[in-house]
Amino acid sequence: MINGNHPPAGAPVPAENPPGGPGTTGNTRPAPPAPDRGAVPPASAPMPAPGLSGRADSVLEGVSEGVSGSAPAAAPPGGAEGVSGAAPVGLSGESEGVPGVVSAPGGPSGGQDGGVPAWLRDLAARAATLPVPAELRPPAEGGRPSAVLLLFGEGPDGPDILLIQRSARGRLHAGQPAFPGGGVDPGDGGPIGAALREAQEETGLDPSGVTIVGTMPEVYVWRSDNRVTPVLGWWHTPCAVHPAAPDEVDAVERVPIAELVDPRNRLRLRSPRGIIGPAFRVRGLLVWGFTAAVLSGVLTAAGFDRPWNRGRIEDLPPDILNLAAR
Repeated sequence: MINGNHPPAGAPVPAENPPGGPGTTGNTRPAPPAPDRGAVPPASAPMPAPGLSGRADSVLEGVSEGVSGSAPAAAPPGGAEGVSGAAPVGLSGESEGVPGVVSAPGGPSGGQDGGVPAWLRDLAARAATLPVPAELRPPAEGGRPSAVLLLFGEGPDGPDILLIQRSARGRLHAGQPAFPGGGVDPGDGGPIGAALREAQEETGLDPSGVTIVGTMPEVYVWRSDNRVTPVLGWWHTPCAVHPAAPDEVDAVERVPIAELVDPRNRLRLRSPRGIIGPAFRVRGLLVWGFTAAVLSGVLTAAGFDRPWNRGRIEDLPPDILNLAAR
């Protein structure tokens, strides 16, 4: 599994796991009470229609803030606050043709088979034209090939995305929200196969219900020495998901995009070294670091973003840093 997240001060992730969002089962995270959760925008303040805003120069606006260690290539792994918050900035629009998976234009199958919404196709097209900053490029040698799955679907509250909560017993990134994902194994055929396999192992996802839209360029997460390829997918046939690997995953949650872009749920986090990056407080989860940087940029590029108070900055609590430094 891949991640790099830092939660804000005074808001540790709750331990309980009541039923969560649509399409989830088992130990899924609940939505906290309305004032803390940040409700879906009311009818009087609807979420803007998705579409490219043209405001961001990269898919991940704000990556240059150094969410948690967009470190120089020479920076060694280690340090609790050194989890990379740097994120991919483009999409290749290509896929490896994983058996049983319908791919959008740019992949093997194309067409309308997967019912991919226009905003997601537009996001892929926009990202395909954008470069990866030099400081995020993988080193010439070394690093573990890895992949994460950005799986979007349509729930009762509109578009949503699948997130997991890593086990608090884990060695790396313990207790942190993340995208499903992990290392690329020889039998995966590449990052798409790896992202789908890991998501299946971690959440019980049925890969045949996913349309692959594209892959973002590989980036380097120096904290864990991973060369990460984010994979964009559309969940055209949702299934029940749950923590299928209890030793690795504590909870699974479908988080509505409307809640992610609600200004009440957004903030920035500051590490002990003064590094500041975006974060989200939703559904009992505190999403930060690499995962938050990816979400922030993708939401902006897709046209979902709403104005929010970037001056809302909180420090990372020591207990969370200690947990992340395992």
